[in-house]
Amino acid sequence: KVTGVQTCALPILVEIATGSVIPAWGMPGLSMLMAVAFLLLLPAVRGLAPSPAELPVQAAGPGGNTLHLASLAGLVAVLVYFIGQTMIWAFLMRAGSAAGFPAESTGRVIAIVLVASGFAALIPGMLGNRLGNAVPLVCGTVAFLASMWLLARGDSIEAFAVAVMVQSSAWNFTVPYQLAAIASRDTRGTYASQIPACQAIGGVLGPAAGGLLVTGGDFGNMLLLAGITSVLSLLLLLGLLLPR
Repeated sequence: KVTGVQTCALPILVEIATGSVIPAWGMPGLSMLMAVAFLLLLPAVRGLAPSPAELPVQAAGPGGNTLHLASLAGLVAVLVYFIGQTMIWAFLMRAGSAAGFPAESTGRVIAIVLVASGFAALIPGMLGNRLGNAVPLVCGTVAFLASMWLLARGDSIEAFAVAVMVQSSAWNFTVPYQLAAIASRDTRGTYASQIPACQAIGGVLGPAAGGLLVTGGDFGNMLLLAGITSVLSLLLLLGLLLPR
């Protein structure tokens, strides 16, 4: 639930920053916004995860290495997933331009989707554990693959808008379940604490990989690789969720 609220709030703050604060007050205004947000949210730190002393002690045994390898595979899944997602997001404007859509319309679609799709991150909080982690992960992957197909086949700004909305919503919906899957095996938090680093590294590698794959106005190879990374991430996480 916490991850869902965080994922939902982030695009709203980004939209406020880029749409209102930066045009009016520039980078000093952005710095002030970040400082105010930090101070307002600082008391919420007390409600975060318990300290290591309060966590259950992991029993040592022959299965210990398996647990570590499974948690490491979960981190790889997050890294691979973010490579594919950020690869697509970084080139949406160029994809819209290559399809012949006006830059203003493409930018408006992306701006609206950035905020609207954030609410998909609230769905995991509403569902709780009723569906477990595996089923939502599969659903999110299927939705993402459908959005890639629509991006490749759609020939109208409406189809582009639907594809971008589905892609971004699937991303926001899936991330909380990825974190939950890793946390379910990593009771000490050793590997879960590395998730933001994997997300950041994936966010750097994704656009770089997309730049190498996009040739002229052909985005087919990039869409294919994004689909492959999504499926590979799903398989790794499903392996993580297998009973031990």
